[in-house]
Amino acid sequence: MTDPDKSIDVKSTPSAGDVPASRWGSLTSLRREMDRLFDDFGTSGWPVPGAMRLMADMPPIPAMDLVENDGSYEITAELPGIDAKDVELKVSGDMLTLKGEKREESETKDENRHVSERRYGSFQRTMRLPPDADADRIEARTTNGVLKVTIPKSEEAKAKEKKIEISGG
Repeated sequence: MTDPDKSIDVKSTPSAGDVPASRWGSLTSLRREMDRLFDDFGTSGWPVPGAMRLMADMPPIPAMDLVENDGSYEITAELPGIDAKDVELKVSGDMLTLKGEKREESETKDENRHVSERRYGSFQRTMRLPPDADADRIEARTTNGVLKVTIPKSEEAKAKEKKIEISGG
């Protein structure tokens, strides 16, 4: 990230003995279909190198942590190498959506070769907000590739909170 500290705008089964003989035909058919699916990946066998490369180039869904504090919830998401301008955080009803796109370019030049690689990919995570969340006061900030979203609890929910004493002997 170019600026270490940037804000992000927030927009509002039965056992085999119990299976009748007539059902074995459909299981056999399913097995054949699964075998055909894996055969379609290539004649060289599993894994297909090209398919593995494609999977390696896909951006991972960011790891996220959710912590509840007395007055708020905090979501922390790892977004290494993703600029804040390529991240969108949106609230729609009681759903919070984090979307982003990673763009990576590299170039190597020497006297015998010139290699230029580009990788692009997007991700999206959606989660339901807790019932006591105050969606109008959500704040988000990135620092060193980590997004921190603070979701305050509504004043009404905090007022209903009550500590119950535990007796024992």
